[in-house]
Amino acid sequence: MNSERLKERVYYLDVIRVFALFCVVTIHVSATFWAPYKDEIDSVEWGICNFFDGFAHIGVPLFVMLSGAVTLGRGYTIKKCLSKILHYCIVLLVFSSIYTAVKYLRAGSFPGKARIIQDILTGDSAVHLWYLYMVIGLYAAIPFLDAIIEKPKLIDFFIILFMIFAVIEPFLSVVLTNISFKYADALKTVLERIISKMKFFFPLGYLGMSLIGYRLRYRKFSLNMRLLIYILGVMSLFLIVAGTKYISLKTESRNLVLEDNFSLPIVILSVSTFVFIRSVFEKRKISVQIVHHIAGGSFGIYLMHLFFIWILGDFRQELYSMFPHMILLIISFSVLIILLCFVLVLLLKKIPLIKIIIT
Repeated sequence: MNSERLKERVYYLDVIRVFALFCVVTIHVSATFWAPYKDEIDSVEWGICNFFDGFAHIGVPLFVMLSGAVTLGRGYTIKKCLSKILHYCIVLLVFSSIYTAVKYLRAGSFPGKARIIQDILTGDSAVHLWYLYMVIGLYAAIPFLDAIIEKPKLIDFFIILFMIFAVIEPFLSVVLTNISFKYADALKTVLERIISKMKFFFPLGYLGMSLIGYRLRYRKFSLNMRLLIYILGVMSLFLIVAGTKYISLKTESRNLVLEDNFSLPIVILSVSTFVFIRSVFEKRKISVQIVHHIAGGSFGIYLMHLFFIWILGDFRQELYSMFPHMILLIISFSVLIILLCFVLVLLLKKIPLIKIIIT
């Protein structure tokens, strides 16, 4: 959730930002309501939460792709990148400290100083703060990625390497682990040993996703190509939902291996969603201002939404009885939490120092 804004607002990028934010919040909302049903794999509630959780896992990949689309090729100097890194380090320290304090206040007890310091520095008190560490890494890599995008063929080559080593190879390992095939285990072992011996780390991680986002912003797609991308996206969503249930039934517990950010179907679905939103909104002349405003406050909303998720979890049982259907429950509270955080962000932005931190 890069807070860097374009000099000229591009409406479809704001739509992607808001949609990605909704997905991230939905992951945590569905996980909250899924918890009591995590072992009831054949239940309707499990299936609904599985669908929302599976689809919503495109949130982080979309944010990373969006980051590449709005930062790469924008003339970021090393000095500017270091300035952004320092900013995110301060944000991480502030919010990690707040979440750590709230976590132990809710628990009613405090561990030793060493554990508290550890939680603050690692961001372990809040599951979503890992994203800030990743963003720091992306900003450190921008000068190198900017050099790559000077030559389009290098972009494509890097993306190919990323897809092979960061996405396809791990996905094949998952497939070989979960299919009944005589030589599956042997093939998996050979594949993993070859990759481990190569120690080929350069195209791994989120750099490839960032370059994909840059490519998706500037590449033109024909109608037939878009239709193919959409079909692959729908097939990927089916694979995520059905595959997660299949593997969970096989392991007799909820297994989210297909919902990893680097899972092949997640990456394909993320690309499909990016292309679809761009296609629908790119030439739209009339924009909805609330989308711009929420997009502008998305970083602050992301930072603070987990507080409301924690409160939501405290009233989970009461909410089950109030809402007749799980679908309505998940959608309603995802939207509600975003709106509550948005209002809070607007209020906090009136305080200059806080505005600098959450912008």
